Amino acid sequence: MEEASLRMGGVPMVQTVEENTMHLFILSSQVVYPPTDGGKQGIYYRMNALGTRTRVSVCMVNSADIAVEDGGFDAVHHVRTIPQILKPSKECGRFELLCQTVHWLTSGMPRQALVTDSAKECERLMEYIRETRVTTVLLESPLVAPLLDLPQLRAWNVKIVVVLHNIEHLYFQEATTWPESLRRMEYDRIKRYEIEILRQADVGISISPWDVRYFREQLGVSNVVYLPSVLPRAAARWYPQDSNYILFTGGLSFPPNYEGIVWFLEEVFSRYRERFPKMELWITGKQSDGAESLVRTYDHVHLTGFLTDQELREVECACRFIIVPILKGSGVKVKLLDAMAIGAPVVTTLHGRQGVFSDVLQGEEPFLCGENANAFLQHMYVLTEDDDMAVSLGARGKAFYDATYASAENVDQWLEVCRANCEMENEMR
Repeated sequence: MEEASLRMGGVPMVQTVEENTMHLFILSSQVVYPPTDGGKQGIYYRMNALGTRTRVSVCMVNSADIAVEDGGFDAVHHVRTIPQILKPSKECGRFELLCQTVHWLTSGMPRQALVTDSAKECERLMEYIRETRVTTVLLESPLVAPLLDLPQLRAWNVKIVVVLHNIEHLYFQEATTWPESLRRMEYDRIKRYEIEILRQADVGISISPWDVRYFREQLGVSNVVYLPSVLPRAAARWYPQDSNYILFTGGLSFPPNYEGIVWFLEEVFSRYRERFPKMELWITGKQSDGAESLVRTYDHVHLTGFLTDQELREVECACRFIIVPILKGSGVKVKLLDAMAIGAPVVTTLHGRQGVFSDVLQGEEPFLCGENANAFLQHMYVLTEDDDMAVSLGARGKAFYDATYASAENVDQWLEVCRANCEMENEMR
């Protein structure tokens, strides 16, 4: 047996692990505490769950302008955190920004794949992997791959797993406001790099069944499999009541969120209020110029501002129902999962559902899906007027969420895919 001294928020603890246990090294593309958005939540809860079943170390890539609450990692059990890596700050002087831009333009690499002193950090991380006898490396994005020497890892018989939260080049294309020439160049760089890294890896894990098909059929990458995100069971529970608001959760500074809400207000909500004039639309998340303009343009739109986890749950549980009117974007719409986790009824779009429920899965959909504005509106009428239907839909959504995302079987699947042959010794290490 081996005793590993772990640091959680500066507090030492002792974890007992078997000598032949898988040692999983997670390289995160972002600091995941506090888990305030879908990407952070996915990484945070997964490392926590895996850390209770095997040995886990994690290193996070941080931006120099992001403050980190060290004490927040007290909640991440059985996980050893090692020093963070800094990527170029968004808040820097003109000369530094010019140097970063020149480096990006001449490197041939995606902008998001560039970090400060990457060669030095790569040497440090590779030494850590060698000394601690890591058996599996889990990259939480293809774009963190420059921080590791993938051919050397393969020579050491370290299994390489890439987690695909989105299709990065599609995500970039839909979310960026860059000029067209730069957007096209970066799009091509990201797409090419995604494919290259996946072909060097043992396996890619996509959290969306739709994305798996895209990687296989459109990009010709065959080593991608589908696994649902690992998420916790929710203690809070939605219950039907005569609430005067429906809810959208998500910041409107993100273009797909903003575009979806504008479509909803223009095509659906104005007609909905003809029948239910007292109903309001509440929007959570940090305020933005776009959000403020919507409040001035449309009646009965309320911005809550940023909410703590507890405050958000209270607002979610008290709403009439939740809407996810998303028209673009790859990956999983975590706002949809959050709603199902508490048993809240949801109306979404065909695009909003694609990362959660598709023809790959069997059974009745755990939410209502409006393929167009008219269908979306009709679903809203039903949930407003039929409490029994709302309760039944919410219960079906919660059952689907608990079985798919919050089950021990899901964690088992992640462990199985990540597991290398831990008994194999490599003399080169």
